[in-house]
Parts: sequence; C-alpha cells; structure tokens
Amino acid sequence: MKLAASVSSLPTRFIVFFFFLFFFFLSYCQLFHRAQYLPSLNKPNVHLIADPIDRITETGVRTKTQGLIEVDAIVFATGFLVDEVLAPMQIKGIGGVDLHERWEKSGPEAYLGVVTSGFPNLFISLGPNTALGHNSVLPMIEASIGFGLKLIQQIISRKCASADVKAEAQKQYNVQLQKDLEGSVWAGGCKSWYKVY
Repeated sequence: MKLAASVSSLPTRFIVFFFFLFFFFLSYCQLFHRAQYLPSLNKPNVHLIADPIDRITETGVRTKTQGLIEVDAIVFATGFLVDEVLAPMQIKGIGGVDLHERWEKSGPEAYLGVVTSGFPNLFISLGPNTALGHNSVLPMIEASIGFGLKLIQQIISRKCASADVKAEAQKQYNVQLQKDLEGSVWAGGCKSWYKVY
C-alpha cells in the first residue's frame, strides 16, 4: 500500500506524533488552538510509551515488556469513566487504605477537589465537586494542575518527601462546600451523572 510505504520511511517520532494527533485530536474532536505541549513530544528526553503497565514501584513504572522505567513523576493520562471516579486505577494511601473503598463509604471528598487526606502526593484533576454542567472543564483542569504544581514546588523547596492535606482542613472545607451548595442543582435529590455516589 502506498501510504504504508510512505509512513514506514518516516522517523519513528513523527509516526508516533501522527498517531497521537490523528487518534486523539481528530477522533475525539478535541482540537486545541493553543496546544503548546505538542512540541515537547519531540524532545529527546520525552518518550511516549504505550506498553501496558504491570505495576508502579517506588522508583518508577514497570511495564509488561520494557521492564522498569525510572521516573521522577507519574502522570496518569488514561481517560476517565464519569461514574467511576479515578477508574480504573487502584489507589492505596497511608496504611494501605483504598481510595475507592473510602469514597464508597463516605462519598468522594477532596480539599479544593485536588488533594485528599491520607493520600500524600496524589493530585487529582477533575476531582470531587469540580465538574461543570455548562461550560468547558479546561479551566478546572488548569486550576487543579496549578494548585498541584504549587504544592510540588513547596515539596521541593522545603526538601520534603511528600505533601498531604490535614483531615480536619479537608473536613472543614467540605462541610462549608456542602453548605454553599444547599438549594442548588448540585444538592438536589435527582439522579445525575454529575453525582456519582
């Protein structure tokens, strides 16, 4: 096939980039006019790895075929299921507490929708109470990433191993949030995909 012959002569990075561009942007109609991160995919220290993850270790990610890949940070960019928050990952916190099990019992809760007590260094994008029903969620994603980056800067500058929100601060924040939501569509008794628990 002529297309296959043409593609096979291209550099691997271009093929990966084309695959990413075509299937992500065009298939899902997520056309971004200011996609400034795209050139970073072509940097020599950036690797787009599509190998299935076997497990996360203390120093990196072990994949099914490539073995251990040591990393400084892990970004879970796996998509989402609206009615299964943080699916399909199993997230364990301090003392082996499972995040999904905690949220099933008490409902999803996070400080500013980004960090949840007992799960140090876990920064959630589009966490609890951050969904929008009327506009783009991109500003919410940008705000959560900005908050996470500020925390990471504090971890680095203070030479800490981790950051975790205090349970009492999270509780106070969420009690006030629920008071603020009283009488709104978010607090009504109707069933909605916005209200996953």
